[in-house]
Amino acid sequence: MGQELYEDPQWQEPILEAPEILGVDEISHKGILIRLLIKTQPLQQWSVAREFRRRLKNVFDQQGIKVGIPQQKMYINDTSFNHDQPDFPLVKIGKKITFKIDLKICNQLPW
Repeated sequence: MGQELYEDPQWQEPILEAPEILGVDEISHKGILIRLLIKTQPLQQWSVAREFRRRLKNVFDQQGIKVGIPQQKMYINDTSFNHDQPDFPLVKIGKKITFKIDLKICNQLPW
């Protein structure tokens, strides 16, 4: 896709040479980081980068690849829970219900 951008007549002036894929820099639970180098005329790097990301997003959409949306799941471990009571405490007007809970929050991406 970088090569297509480089060969596009509209982008040949601001892009100085063919894009170079530097390789995979990181693989993690957040995704895969692939470094790409595109040399541009001075002050043209932002418009070229925006166009590259726009085209990349279009390819992702066409291929059905969804971009991750950060999500969190909360797990509650209530060690003081009375198992003779309902799963969720009933709140009564005028009464204050307090209980100690342990929380674990995990980031989860949908892919």
